[in-house]
Amino acid sequence: MPLHGENHQVWGSSGRSYDANVAASTTGTKFEDLIKMWTDLYKKIGMHGGAICDDKTKMKCTLEGMNGACHAMLDKVSLPLTTVERLFKACGEMEPCKKTCNGVMEKLMDFEVKHALSMFTGGSAAEEMVGLCKSYSRVDSCYEKPECKGVLNSLEYTKDEMTKRCEVVDQPCFSKVAKKCSKETDTFFGKPDGEWDQLSCTDKFYPWMETPEKEVKECCGQFESLTKCAKDLKCEQTLKEYMYITPHPNWPEGEIVECSCPSAWSKAFGEKACSHGH
Repeated sequence: MPLHGENHQVWGSSGRSYDANVAASTTGTKFEDLIKMWTDLYKKIGMHGGAICDDKTKMKCTLEGMNGACHAMLDKVSLPLTTVERLFKACGEMEPCKKTCNGVMEKLMDFEVKHALSMFTGGSAAEEMVGLCKSYSRVDSCYEKPECKGVLNSLEYTKDEMTKRCEVVDQPCFSKVAKKCSKETDTFFGKPDGEWDQLSCTDKFYPWMETPEKEVKECCGQFESLTKCAKDLKCEQTLKEYMYITPHPNWPEGEIVECSCPSAWSKAFGEKACSHGH
C-alpha cells in the first residue's frame, strides 16, 4: 500500500483507506456499509445543526433566563450550556451568508461529505471526481461573497487543492479518457470493484514493495498502453496533469510512475522522465 495509506487509482479507482479496510474487516462491516453509515450520520448532524438555528428564532426565553428544567435537560444529554451558546452565536454569524447565498448550508455539507469520502476512496472514479468538483464550485461561489468568507473559512484549507484538482477534472479530455480508456485504466490501476488485497501497479512501484523486475516491466507495459489510448484521443496532457494531482497535489502518484517507467513516460509525454521539472 502507498505511504499515505490509500490505494489511489486514476479514472475508475476504488482505492480505499487502509484504516477503513482494517476497521471493516475486524468488525464484519462491509466498506460500503461503513461509508454509508458515516455519511448518514454526518448528514443527520448537519440537519440537527440547521434545525437548532431555525428553532432559535422561535425561542420564548433567553439562555440566561431558562428555568431549572431546561438546565436539567441539557445536563441529561451532556450538552454544556457553553456549547449551546457557541452554536447560537454561529447561527447569528451565518445569517447574512444564508440570505445572500441560498442553500449555503446544504451546499457546504454536500461538499464536506464528498471531500471526506474522497480521502477514503481516492476520489479517482471519474463520476466521483466530477461530482466533487461540481459540489466544490457551488460552495465556492458562496465563499467568494463578502458575507460568507468569514463563516466559510474552513474552505481556505481545501481551496488550493480543489482548484488544482478541478482544473484537470473540468477538462473535456478527463471524461473522454474515462469512457474510452476504461479497459486500460482497469488493467493498470485495478478494477473499481477489485479485492481489498489487490495491488495496483502504483502500489508495486514503491521501493519497499520489492517488486520483481518482471512485474515492474509488465506494469510499465500496461502504463504505456494507457498513455497510448490517451494519446490517440489527443488527451495525453490531461492524463499527465491528472497523475500529478491524484490522490492529492502534495503527494501525487505521477512521481513514482514517472521514475518507475521512464521510457514509457518519455515516449508518452515527450520529455525527460524523472527530472521533477513538471
